[in-house]
Amino acid sequence: MPKKSQNSNKKEIKLQRGNQTLEASQSVAGPLPSAEEMAGYNKISPYIIETILEMAKNEAHHRHDHEKEALNINENLAKKQFTERRIGQFLGLGVTVLCLIVCVFLAYLGAMWPSSIVGGSTLIGLVAAFVNSRNNSSK
Repeated sequence: MPKKSQNSNKKEIKLQRGNQTLEASQSVAGPLPSAEEMAGYNKISPYIIETILEMAKNEAHHRHDHEKEALNINENLAKKQFTERRIGQFLGLGVTVLCLIVCVFLAYLGAMWPSSIVGGSTLIGLVAAFVNSRNNSSK
């Protein structure tokens, strides 16, 4: 005697004869029911199939809109991060050039120790910034 158990869009059939058992299963993934189920719905009313297809089409359109929106958000975020990095690089360049100008000016005035300190700290800061950026990008 055949046993049928149905779980949403999954069908399992078990047939038993004596010691022999035959099992078959079928599953349908997606928003549409199986062809057999759709044929059964069509017997009830032909308009049900049109409604189901329209609902599946609307759901796909809705999902695609959300995916496009998520992609646009990610693209805008990447552009903002790029702009922030670029601004940071230009500001870092400006500060470095300013410090080197101060270093040269102090050396010109004869203040070698202050000139060495400003120049050395500028150089150490540049090296630290490059090492830190390489460590962050490798993570």
